[in-house]
Amino acid sequence: MKPEFRKMVVATLAEFEAQLSDRDEIMRGDKLLGIRVATKGKRLRFESTRTENCMASGLIEADSVRRFVVTFWYWKPTSGPGWSRAQIPAPVVNTCKGEAPNPLLVALGYTGPVCRPDETDAAFKARVLAGLK
Repeated sequence: MKPEFRKMVVATLAEFEAQLSDRDEIMRGDKLLGIRVATKGKRLRFESTRTENCMASGLIEADSVRRFVVTFWYWKPTSGPGWSRAQIPAPVVNTCKGEAPNPLLVALGYTGPVCRPDETDAAFKARVLAGLK
């Protein structure tokens, strides 16, 4: 992995009190968690250290790291910028359709109602933003 990509991953993991080992494995405290971060082409990959299967991939950017640790381990950021409110997509989730709660909303601390079928995407996003802690 290129040094500038590694630096970005390390900085982003620090928001979750996690580190990257010398072998590019995600760790928390002194425990290796079985996931290696690698790059392939223009993608950031999260691979199992046991099976070498790709568990997830995304663009080479901090949001890909954040999305992975929130959806895979349900971690919450403990410091750093995290997601800005403007980056939350609309609609984020529609529980009217029986979908599971969005991990991003859970990580951001949103506990308000999610389902209003007659609501526009912009109104939904505004309501979610207003309900964040």
